[in-house]
Amino acid sequence: MIKRLFYSTLVVLTSLQVGLSQNYYLQDQSPSVTDMSNISNWNTQQDGSGSAAPNFNGGTWDLNGVPIANVISASLIINGNVLNSGTSCTIDVNSKILDFNGNVASANITIEDLIGGGSVLYTGNLATDVIPGTYNKIQLSGSGTKTAAGDIIAKELQLAGTVDFTLDLNTHVLSDSGSAFVVNKSGTGNYTITTECDSSAPIPVAYWPSGTKVVFNDAASFIPQHIPSGSYDILYLSENIKEIAAGDTVAIRTEFQNHTDLILQADTNSYAQLKTLVEMDTINGSTVQKQYYLDVTTEKYFHRGTALDGADLQDLNNGQIMNFANNGNGSVWKWDASTSNWAEPASTNNDATEGYTVYAGTNAFGTFLLPGSSGTVDVESNSVHFNDVNATLFYHDGTGSSATFKDAVIDGWNFVANPFLSNYDFEGHGLSGSTSGNMANYYYVLNGSNYSFYQKGGLTNGTGGTAPNGASAPRYIAPGQGVWFRTDATWSGTTTFEAANQKMSGASQMFKTTATPDLLKIEVKEVNGSNSDQVLIRLDQNASDAEDFSMDVPKKSNIGDVPNTYVKLGNGTWALCAANPSRKSFPLHFSDIDHGQQMEYSITENSLTSYGRVFIEDKKNSSFTEITSANYAFVNDTAYSEDRFVIHFEKSVGLPEGMIPGAANYDAYYGNGNISFIFQEESFEPTTGGLYSLQGKLIRKFEVNEPNTKISVPNIPTGIYLISLDNDLAGARKLYINK
Repeated sequence: MIKRLFYSTLVVLTSLQVGLSQNYYLQDQSPSVTDMSNISNWNTQQDGSGSAAPNFNGGTWDLNGVPIANVISASLIINGNVLNSGTSCTIDVNSKILDFNGNVASANITIEDLIGGGSVLYTGNLATDVIPGTYNKIQLSGSGTKTAAGDIIAKELQLAGTVDFTLDLNTHVLSDSGSAFVVNKSGTGNYTITTECDSSAPIPVAYWPSGTKVVFNDAASFIPQHIPSGSYDILYLSENIKEIAAGDTVAIRTEFQNHTDLILQADTNSYAQLKTLVEMDTINGSTVQKQYYLDVTTEKYFHRGTALDGADLQDLNNGQIMNFANNGNGSVWKWDASTSNWAEPASTNNDATEGYTVYAGTNAFGTFLLPGSSGTVDVESNSVHFNDVNATLFYHDGTGSSATFKDAVIDGWNFVANPFLSNYDFEGHGLSGSTSGNMANYYYVLNGSNYSFYQKGGLTNGTGGTAPNGASAPRYIAPGQGVWFRTDATWSGTTTFEAANQKMSGASQMFKTTATPDLLKIEVKEVNGSNSDQVLIRLDQNASDAEDFSMDVPKKSNIGDVPNTYVKLGNGTWALCAANPSRKSFPLHFSDIDHGQQMEYSITENSLTSYGRVFIEDKKNSSFTEITSANYAFVNDTAYSEDRFVIHFEKSVGLPEGMIPGAANYDAYYGNGNISFIFQEESFEPTTGGLYSLQGKLIRKFEVNEPNTKISVPNIPTGIYLISLDNDLAGARKLYINK
């Protein structure tokens, strides 16, 4: 709320004692600072020595070129006109209130507020200049057009009054003074801000209140005019090209008039975003162009959509050849989810929800963005989505498909794209079909090398999704980003991309969820390279070894020489494997085509709650390493099977416990020179057993005659051992002894 201003002035505003035509001049009081509130410093025009002006009502008040700063020593209202007929001079607001209630001719005048905290008001009902300079707060009201006479720096712009008016910034810049710029509206009028500036920042980033219209007129130099980030109530773009820079975000709430070509730029690190809550009104020929930046220093596949209905996918070719086909001759394909086959896409008038696989590079059938080059490509349309968008999904079991599936889970996959020009927050996406069935609560995205997924609740195994090169967190699906959704066997209908889920700012936080997951993240990477892959193990009382549709995420294999790691459990291969906490061992598979490559496994266990110690077993090397204390390095052997590793869990409290599920119902612990056996009494039977090294050497024979039995092994060294009980049909159990 804006408080009513009470001015403490050094003058009493009474009835006019001089005619409106009277001119008054400010005397130079050098070397002292001229006090603008001191009436004795103002003399009449006639001879320069007449009686002092009785007040600041009426007439014309001329600063007269006083060369030093004119300081406002008390709040001041000037009801007459203001000008400066002499050399340039400065008005220092001095943290006070200065109200120009008449016409201002701003030539040779500059505003500053050296102390800060002051306010300058333009409240007259006449067309007037707005003096250039540095403001703390600038307030506008009254009728007429207020025209900036130069660049203005301010912390706050206050729009007030019941009368409509226009602030014409002309070709000048309105910028903030180093802190967050604020626009406040206290009146009921409708206010317009216009700019013809071709600066990269003609106005500050701001939330423009309801009832304010921001107009970008033709730039004087006829170069593309920049639309800075902000939330606009009414946005009007006139003729000649406009652009939103990569990294900037523009939102429109009430009215969007686009009478030009608007370009959403992209660069190596980011892309422009546009979010409108209303339909874009266009004139004939006006368009929105969506740019993509493609780094093709190496040949690769990109998963893209147009993000614009009616755009022509063929425009992405950037002058090179694109072959639309459903066979090896093609360079662009779409996925037919109803048959689980690749199909030939349309080259023009494409649907914004359709995802496409585009091969960027060269082959025998043409080129698209030559290898070794990088650059921007674009598509355009005269239509922008402002409301919810439905995408038809299918369920197909993958049988009879001509596509090659490397992964175990092949059913229910759909390939779609974010149809908005801003990031889409998957956290808010509904998972039920418009008719029946459900989507899985995750999606996959190809970030250029790896398939990464994001699962609702924040469970994620990698990066990708919000940046053209896949460098950002994947909770937010980038504009036009192609992603893989999965449906269940009961699915029928459409899924809805909700306009309310557009989020242009805010980075995703890994593991962000209302309920902390019991989670282990495992990463394998090249020691001397840049490629890596990740897998998650989640422990949940409601999970099983079979697929849990709402918890497990099936593995989608990476391409080329990028490593793959996953958990194989039940009948599936999992990028996120959910299992009951009673399971303490997980088969960890690894594959990489580079024989002899130096590799390294590491873990992130800060979300793991059921267990505190994690071990990795390397079956090729017959080693057993606690990976919670150090990474595990190994050499890739392509001749060895993919099921090379096993992940084992142990408690973080007490003594280590045995690790092989399915063994007899007992726990074995080591401590204080003893191995302690604890059997469930209802299943206990006396037995004999032995302690062996991993090489099969017998260390100690023993008998177990009670449910709680201790076996003394006082001089045994730290290492991995095998316990074999005669009545344990499941086989030997490993025991880690740490002294």
